[in-house]
Amino acid sequence: MVAALDKRWKYKKVWKNTLQMNMGIHCGEEWLGTIPSSLAFEFTVMGETLIETLKLSEFARGGSILASKRVIENMLPADREQVEFGVRLGSGQEQFVSPGIYSQVKEMARVDELQRRAPNEIDNLAVTEIINIQPSEDQYLHP
Repeated sequence: MVAALDKRWKYKKVWKNTLQMNMGIHCGEEWLGTIPSSLAFEFTVMGETLIETLKLSEFARGGSILASKRVIENMLPADREQVEFGVRLGSGQEQFVSPGIYSQVKEMARVDELQRRAPNEIDNLAVTEIINIQPSEDQYLHP
C-alpha cells in the first residue's frame, strides 16, 4: 500500500523523495493502565515488549517489516502458511532472501552500524523480515 501511495504521490506532485514505512512486530505481555496524579489520570504502558517493538521498528530499513520469532511461532498454522518470511543476505544487487529463517538483530546490522551504536535491548532478539502475505481464500470471496 505504501509503495502504491509513493508511486501516485511522485506522479501527482513530481516529488523525488521516496515514501517508506518501516515496521516492527513483536509480542509479549505488558502492563496497561491509568496512574492517578494530582491533576489527572495518565494512561501508561510498561514492559519490555513495547521497548523492544519500538527498537525493532527503528532498526527496520527501506520500508521493511521485521517480526520477532515469537510472533511467527504464535500464529495459527493456517495463517503461518500464508506468510512468506526470511532474512536478506548479501548487499546491493547481490542481495537475496533466505526463506523461513531468523537471525539475531546484531547479525543483521551492518559492520559500520554496529561500531557506531552501543549494544541495545534487541541485539539478541531473533527476527525475520515479512516478505509477502498471501491472501486467504476468504479474502477473495469477501472483499
